[in-house]
Amino acid sequence: MDEFPPKPPAPGVILKDPLKLKDLDDRISFDNEKKQFIFTQVKGDKTFEYQYSFIVDKWIGITKHVLNQDELEEEANKEEIKQLKKQKISEIKQEKDKLKSMSSRSTGIFISNLPQSITVDELNEEFAKYGTISLDKGNSPRIKLYYDEKDKFKQEALIIYDNATSVDLAIQMMNQVKMKNNILNVEEAKFEPIEDKSQRADEIRSKFYSKVMVIENMFRKQEYKENTKLAEDIEEDIREECEKSGIKDILNVTFFPSDCVVTVKFKSSSSVDTIIESFDKRDYDGLKLNVHTFTGTRYT
Repeated sequence: MDEFPPKPPAPGVILKDPLKLKDLDDRISFDNEKKQFIFTQVKGDKTFEYQYSFIVDKWIGITKHVLNQDELEEEANKEEIKQLKKQKISEIKQEKDKLKSMSSRSTGIFISNLPQSITVDELNEEFAKYGTISLDKGNSPRIKLYYDEKDKFKQEALIIYDNATSVDLAIQMMNQVKMKNNILNVEEAKFEPIEDKSQRADEIRSKFYSKVMVIENMFRKQEYKENTKLAEDIEEDIREECEKSGIKDILNVTFFPSDCVVTVKFKSSSSVDTIIESFDKRDYDGLKLNVHTFTGTRYT
C-alpha cells in the first residue's frame, strides 16, 4: 500500500488518551517528546519515514531510507562526539563566566556599628574564621579602622580577603550578629574605580600642550649664530603681533637654534587658538612660517 494514510487527529488527542493511537493506521506511531505523528513506509529493502505537518496539512519526508548498521554506528559516534563538544564548550564557557564574575567581585567586607573598644587583632581573630585575610606590604592583615577628622572612631572597618567566596561566608555568619553588645552590619565593600593614571597623565599633558604655540622656520640658523640680538628682536615682534590681537598673557618665549624653532607659552589655550591664525603661513624676513600647537616634539 503506497498511498499515505489519512490526516491524524491533533497531537493533544493522543497525549490525552494514548489508546486512541490504536484506531489509526498500524504504520503510524507517535513521538511523545516531539509531539509528532510518524508514518513508516517500507518499499522493498528500504524504509522511509514521514512526519505529519499540520501547517501544510500533509505528510513530510524525514529520511530517504533507514541507515545500515555501519552507518548507524557512524552516525551515533558523530552524534556522541558532537554532544561531547557541546558539553565541553558549555563547561569552558561556564568556567570563564565564573572566573570573570569572581575577578570582578569585591574581596572586601565593610563592617559598621562596631563596638568602640574593638581592635584590629580582635577583628582579625574573628573574621579570619571565614577565609584568609590579605596581607599588606608590611605583612600585616589588611584591616582598616575608620576615624573622623577629630580622630574619633567611627565604628566602621574594612577587611580585605584573598577570595571573594570569603566575603559571602563572612556576611552569612556575621551580619546582624552581636559583638560586645553591638549588632554588626556586614556587607560587601563597594569600591569606586580608580582613575587610570596614564589617562590622567595624558589629560595633564594635553592641557599643557594646548597652551604652547610652535613657530617653525622663523629664523636662519647661521644668522642666529652671528646676530646676538636676533632672539630679542624676534621676541619683541611676537609680543607686538599678539598685542594687536588682544593677546597679553605670554608667559615665556623659548628659542631652539638647531631646529630654527620658537615656542611661545600662554596662560590660556584660547590665546594659542587665536594667535595661530595670525602667524601661520605668514612671510617673516623672507621665510614662510609654519605655526601650530605643541605636540610634544623635543626641539634643540
